Amino acid sequence: MSTGSPALRTSARRRGRRGLIGALLARMLLIAACVASLFPAIWVVAASLSAGTSLYSGGLIPARTTARNYLQLFIRGDPAAWFARSRHTFVPASLALVALAVGLGVLWRQRERIRQARLRTLALGVMTAGLVIAARFVWVCLDRTDFLLWMANSLIVCIPASLLSLSLTVTMAYAFSRFRFVGRRFGLLLLILMQMFPAIMSIVAIFRLLQIVGLLDKHIGLILVYGGSSIAFSAWLLKGYLDSIPRDLEEAAYIDGATRWQAFTLIAFPLATPMLAVVFLFSFIGFYQEFLIASIVLFRPELRTIALGLRFYISARYSENWTGFAAASIVASLPILVIFYALQRYMVEGLTKGALRG
Repeated sequence: MSTGSPALRTSARRRGRRGLIGALLARMLLIAACVASLFPAIWVVAASLSAGTSLYSGGLIPARTTARNYLQLFIRGDPAAWFARSRHTFVPASLALVALAVGLGVLWRQRERIRQARLRTLALGVMTAGLVIAARFVWVCLDRTDFLLWMANSLIVCIPASLLSLSLTVTMAYAFSRFRFVGRRFGLLLLILMQMFPAIMSIVAIFRLLQIVGLLDKHIGLILVYGGSSIAFSAWLLKGYLDSIPRDLEEAAYIDGATRWQAFTLIAFPLATPMLAVVFLFSFIGFYQEFLIASIVLFRPELRTIALGLRFYISARYSENWTGFAAASIVASLPILVIFYALQRYMVEGLTKGALRG
């Protein structure tokens, strides 16, 4: 049976070779992009394990590796002396902390398989209480280093600020998405216009305002500033998502006797959970790494956040500690990884799960 003329077979072979070459080039380009994006992270990890204080002395493969850069983040003085003094409490508490953290994560992911609500709540409560107790024992064993204080201050500031920003954003986005009122179009244009101006333009106004109300050099002042700084971008992001949710679901709730607030909290809010998780994560990352505003609001050393504290590793002219800075940067990124891991279920599965709930 004939399969076509020789010219057609030759043309098909050429197209096949071109497709193969194109696929190979695309894969090589993707591999090169991955290597280029991972190279800085690999270099920082290698620097954090290098002996000394220079960033360029070790290269990608350190000549002599050491964990001292990480130990100095949590321990003052000689690590060997500290371990000999605290090993009987620190080792069991650390193992219990890791086991309880893993167990709590697994239980949280599988919580819907426990049909009894009381049993589920009791199990989560017991695991959480055990986690807090184990963390307390670990905290007692560790020295009160500046790094731990900076991490605690960052969490104290960034988590409430992200929740405040999220609460203001979701109500504003819902109003712009569902209501028709005078000034709505102007308000949406104003939100876009606010994104055109850099944050540095508002530093003087923020400083003076906090000075007038007496919130300068206080965490609550920085929380309020952060809480209102990302509303414009997040409101536009969330409004577009709420526009994609059918209004028929809320109208059906109105027919059943629901109020506007009930339709928002019981219908729109659960369906918008994936985007709420994204907004919270973006806000937390932005606040966690912000330096400029925090530097003009906080002055006392005991109030510094992690972004303010890390600069002291490299600010001295003749005593820069780049390897310690690399180790501190890696450890400081762990809260972001934990929050991302905790929210990925909502970002990936929340849309489908919310849409299937009646």
